[in-house]
Amino acid sequence: MSANNRAAYLLLLAVTVIWGYTWVAQKLGLHYMGPFSFSVFRFGLGSLILIGLILLKRNPSVTARDLPALLLLGLMMTTATFSFWMVGMRHVSAGTAALIAYTMPMWTMLLAHRFLDEPLTVQKGAGLVAGLGGLALIAGPSAASGQDLLGAFLVLLGSISWAASNVLTKARFSNRDMLAVTGIQMFFGAAGLFLLTLFFEPSPLPKRWTTELIALILFTGILASAFSFFAWFYALSRLPAGKTAFSVLLVPVFALLFDWLQMDEPVTWETAAGCILVLTGIALVQRSEEAKKAPPRNAEKTARE
Repeated sequence: MSANNRAAYLLLLAVTVIWGYTWVAQKLGLHYMGPFSFSVFRFGLGSLILIGLILLKRNPSVTARDLPALLLLGLMMTTATFSFWMVGMRHVSAGTAALIAYTMPMWTMLLAHRFLDEPLTVQKGAGLVAGLGGLALIAGPSAASGQDLLGAFLVLLGSISWAASNVLTKARFSNRDMLAVTGIQMFFGAAGLFLLTLFFEPSPLPKRWTTELIALILFTGILASAFSFFAWFYALSRLPAGKTAFSVLLVPVFALLFDWLQMDEPVTWETAAGCILVLTGIALVQRSEEAKKAPPRNAEKTARE
């Protein structure tokens, strides 16, 4: 494994932990602000930090020709994904929304197979089924309650939009500066969210400013947005899109852990079994990639002779 790939895996692990806690942070943030306005503060802060770093770097590899594609990426990755999720979560339970949202790896694998020619092996398929089965067990109790089909459909659209963004990033920006790609798309996405705030919320400002709200905005803006999106796009540029996408199945596992630690949410047998299935699925996908890269045994034997 190369040093760049090792760094990509470590960044992915950090992202899954941070995004896991982000579910708790966003839940707390909605006590103070609407879903669109909170997202505007989150991604607005994140984009400003990244753009400041881009200006200091002075030599980003993106050009004016990349701006239309970056605008599309920002509208898909940031505006559409989070708008669909936030609006959809008004109509379905949090557990159901999380289950539908993290079907993203399935759509990414299918789109990457269609547009990037990434192989879709039996072992990858088995890992995907195990991972999604684990999420179904985790979210099962809340998913079994009454559902709103419109809300579920909106969350699903957000998941597909995220998957399409992953494929677009891999296809269009793998050889670009990921810092610039992340910052510019996030800025465009935050602008789109701001327009939605003006249309759907009475005010883009919070009901009241508190130390907790400021801490939540700083966490979600700096760590969950600026750092994590850069790390995510960096990993996408170094690793297969399907494999990278599959790693986020760990996010709801960490979210449940943080819910238990901070919000006193109970851990049931379904939750424990679901976490084991998710980890099994990730291991299957990992072994599939390693088997694909390993040289045939006959070739190794011939080389020694």
